[in-house]
Amino acid sequence: MKTKTKIILGVVALAGIYGIAGNGKKSSSQPEPAKETTEYKTPGNFTDGYVYGDYGKYNVAQPSEDMGDDLIWLKGTFSKVASEDNDGVQLYYTELTTEEGDKWIVLLDMEGYGEKSYYEKICSHPVTVTGFYGGYMESYKEPWLGLLSLYDNQTGQAKESTAFTEYINNS
Repeated sequence: MKTKTKIILGVVALAGIYGIAGNGKKSSSQPEPAKETTEYKTPGNFTDGYVYGDYGKYNVAQPSEDMGDDLIWLKGTFSKVASEDNDGVQLYYTELTTEEGDKWIVLLDMEGYGEKSYYEKICSHPVTVTGFYGGYMESYKEPWLGLLSLYDNQTGQAKESTAFTEYINNS
């Protein structure tokens, strides 16, 4: 199992590959997709034990030490799913845009644990995610989250990120 440091270094190595400008906005000139107007509900107990990822608190270049590994939840939609080689293992990641328009990098899973195609299929779906706060990515000017579980608010299906759930359980 990769150490947290190695995972963090792998995420940091993603800088510049994902196509996000330094201001946290996508660098492409494509228009933003229309907001979903249907109200989707997440089961009440899905976020039990997690605190809402307050962007104002977590989007800081020098987070306080007591924020490390905070268990948080977010609600929004994923953009495209990308992967990057980290010491021979593919890391899957995306950018999540919250309902408030804030952007987070979400480390989804790793090769051998989860399927990239699953995440690609739900890119336009409203989702609720839980995970651990991994820090602030200076290269993206965004906070990042290591995914523990995901609830697809459109289909009603839940999924765990096996790689990071295993990591947390073994820490």
